Amino acid sequence: MSDDDTEIRRHLRQATAALLETMERFAGDGRLDKVEDLAGKIEALSRLRNLPGDLRETMSASSEIALAAYRQKISDLLDLAALLSAGADAQLKTAILGLIDGLLSKARTVGASSEFVAETTGRIARCQPSAAAPDAPFEGVPLFSTAKMGREAFAVATVPDPAWRRRRYNKPPLTVGLLGASHVTRNWTERGFVLTDFSGSVTMGARLRATLRCDLAPGFEATSWVRVARCDPAIGLVAAEFEKESPIGQLVGEIAAAARNPA
Repeated sequence: MSDDDTEIRRHLRQATAALLETMERFAGDGRLDKVEDLAGKIEALSRLRNLPGDLRETMSASSEIALAAYRQKISDLLDLAALLSAGADAQLKTAILGLIDGLLSKARTVGASSEFVAETTGRIARCQPSAAAPDAPFEGVPLFSTAKMGREAFAVATVPDPAWRRRRYNKPPLTVGLLGASHVTRNWTERGFVLTDFSGSVTMGARLRATLRCDLAPGFEATSWVRVARCDPAIGLVAAEFEKESPIGQLVGEIAAAARNPA
């Protein structure tokens, strides 16, 4: 083996190790898009001719990392689907189940066991919305425990409109860009959103430009004017209402599109 070949293989080993390390980090953060991108890069490297057997075996670890990431994402989404009601939340729930089905197909290509596939398929079937299901409100974890205020008490005090309360979601969280910083929603509805990690300075009635994103819809990004309906700097709470047309309908549509056409 020439010195050049030895040097090339050394660089390949270093590149593979770096890609796998980065891939594991993204898997731990739930960044499935990045995991899939790096898995594709490693797959391309593995097709090089005359690749040493030990290096090819090292590269095969990418499938295990991808499988673990798929399993975790599927588990998280199934837990979310189980929390959503089959009435008011039916459209969102159906879209999420469609996303899970697409992820399950990908998991099978990287070695998901038949037991995992069967278990996941069963959970998807049990989560399917029923046409006869009641139009129940979302029942998630208690909200605003740090403020020592119950969900209904907060809702009544903040926004008296009952439609807001009926369709309030803890999950999936949205990422909201406000005043140059990103924040994660405590809950959101078709009317607006609530943040409890806000560290900026705003006043009641302030008109702000907000950018919204959601991990369940990677292609979704909406910008909308919002008006501050309530703020409490002591707990970093900001409740804001969308002005005019809400972007939430677009968000649900993007989730449904992602479910119908998984990448």
